[in-house]
Amino acid sequence: MLIPIFNSIFNKTSNTIWQLLRYVITAIVAAVIDYYTDMLCLNLGANNSISMVIAFLCGTIVNYTLCVKWVFASRRLTYLAAEMFLFLVINIVSLTIMWLLMWLINEYVNIVNIMHAILDVINVEYTISASPEIANCMFAKFTTSVITLLWNFFAKKIILFK
Repeated sequence: MLIPIFNSIFNKTSNTIWQLLRYVITAIVAAVIDYYTDMLCLNLGANNSISMVIAFLCGTIVNYTLCVKWVFASRRLTYLAAEMFLFLVINIVSLTIMWLLMWLINEYVNIVNIMHAILDVINVEYTISASPEIANCMFAKFTTSVITLLWNFFAKKIILFK
């Protein structure tokens, strides 16, 4: 019973559910690398924009390596340069989607008012300790993270990997 689970976790698989679970882990690892690279660059005195670009590229390299070696069963493209370019394009599109959704949600969605309305309807006592701006930013970040994670996974699976 444990052997099939072990094989699903560590061996290459074409099962989309296992690939998605692996991709979630990969995305978390890449995000941690991105964050700590950004902090390192800033602490070394780098400009914020330069630091963000370096961190983004480091996270992308880790994400690419794990996708090739662990997440997906095989590649669709034979030319490494084309594959890496398309991988980077998918990540840049993802970043654009995230920025756009963050702006739209922060500009047009008031999650605190929505939460108040829902909790009032179901008659629940509540206290929201975060400021409305912080609560809205947290909601926007979580929502856009889930959407862009799914975009990244399926775009990479359809365009680059099997």
